Amino acid sequence: MPTPRPLHRTYCKTCKDFTIHNADLVCKTCNTEFTSYFPSEVDSSLIEQQRKRYNEKKSQKLGGLYNAFMMGVGIEAIMDTSWKSAEIIECDAGQKEIDNRKKEQREEVRRVRQEILDDYNTNYKHLNRNDKCTCGSGKKFKQCHLIHFRQYLNI
Repeated sequence: MPTPRPLHRTYCKTCKDFTIHNADLVCKTCNTEFTSYFPSEVDSSLIEQQRKRYNEKKSQKLGGLYNAFMMGVGIEAIMDTSWKSAEIIECDAGQKEIDNRKKEQREEVRRVRQEILDDYNTNYKHLNRNDKCTCGSGKKFKQCHLIHFRQYLNI
């Protein structure tokens, strides 16, 4: 039995909406061929709806794999795709770029936090609250650098 070819939901300039396209990227509504678009050409409410569909599909896919593994049929479910009907592949509508930017921001926060933790461990961990700070300010540690470390490290 041949595997069904996937369908794609992407923006159709003729229909002015995100519509289903066949595997050859021809709109099933108006039979026009797909042409690339810029997100600025599309109404923002349509972009948001498509991003929502994309995120729902992504979470369903992950949830389905998790459930398949929990039921003990995970490998078979991944390997055997013949039972599936034609799947609709959702256009990300810029969501991947948004996710990548958020990931980079989280990684930057982790990197800065790790630098602060390393600084604390090498220069200040041995100090008690009332000891003089080793930075040379003459203040007690609790009034100098301890505030800074508490903000980032929750100590």
